Amino acid sequence: MTILKDRREVKAAKNHACDYCGARISQGENHNITTIVGDGIYDWRSHKHCDELVDGLNMFSLCDPGEGLTSDHFQEIIDDRYLGVCREKIGEVDDWLHRQLQSVAFKTKMHEVLFDLRKNKPNEKT
Repeated sequence: MTILKDRREVKAAKNHACDYCGARISQGENHNITTIVGDGIYDWRSHKHCDELVDGLNMFSLCDPGEGLTSDHFQEIIDDRYLGVCREKIGEVDDWLHRQLQSVAFKTKMHEVLFDLRKNKPNEKT
């Protein structure tokens, strides 16, 4: 996998799906796009908040460099981080609660992890 064009922000001319979370990128929505050479040339489209999660959680360091960060890896990392956030809030998670937390909608998990990431991010001063 080689990056042909670095991540850049664009406005969607039509509906797309985010290559990380799978949710819709609506026509007119600003999102990020990276052009990649792998098995052909393709554009990787992502929500800005998904890229914030990727960068903030340093997800690329957790994946195979040759394979890159797949949507499956992204979702596994969010699932694991969500359980960690829940453990920080409520303490020990027993088997029953663990099963309940796994059934939470992925979008909710992402937003909780993003909120936690932003909350714990040091203030950047210029």
